[in-house]
Amino acid sequence: GARLGTAAGDSMKTSSYQVRPEFEYDKSKRKDVITGYLTVNRITVESNRTGDAGEIIDSALAAGANNVSSIRFILRDDRKYCRDLLVKATERARSEAETVAGALGVKLAGIRHAAPACGAEGPPPIFRGASLMKAAESTKTSTPIEAGKLKLNATVSVEFYLEK
Repeated sequence: GARLGTAAGDSMKTSSYQVRPEFEYDKSKRKDVITGYLTVNRITVESNRTGDAGEIIDSALAAGANNVSSIRFILRDDRKYCRDLLVKATERARSEAETVAGALGVKLAGIRHAAPACGAEGPPPIFRGASLMKAAESTKTSTPIEAGKLKLNATVSVEFYLEK
C-alpha cells in the first residue's frame, strides 16, 4: 500500500490511540448492546517541507487515514526574532514613558516591574474546498494548502518609578 514519505527533519508519532465500544439499543432486551468497536489512532506528522503539506496529506489518505485535522504552521525557533522584537518594544515603552513623564514634569527614576511577551499569531492554513473537489477529479493534483503569513508580536508592559 501507500506509505507516508518522510524526509530529513520530518517526524511521525502516535499522539493518541483509543478503542471504544459502539452501542445500539435492543428493544427486546431493553438495554444497549455492543454492536462493534471504534478504533481511533491519531498520528502527528511534523515536517520542514511546508510547501509539500498537500502531498503529505495525500500520502496519509492513500495510506488509509480517513480524517485529517489541525494543520499548523509555526517557526521552529523564534527566539532570535523575539529577542530583536522585545528590544524594540522595550525601547518604545521607555520612549513613550519618558514622553508622558516629561509632560507631567517628572522623570523616570527606575523600573518597578517589566513583563515581556512574544509569540506567533497568524491565520490558520487556508483549505480550498472547491479546489479540493477538482483535485479529487484529477489523479495528479494534490490537496491545496496555503500557509499564509506568520506574524510575531512582542509586547513589554513596564511600570516605572517617577521622581520630581
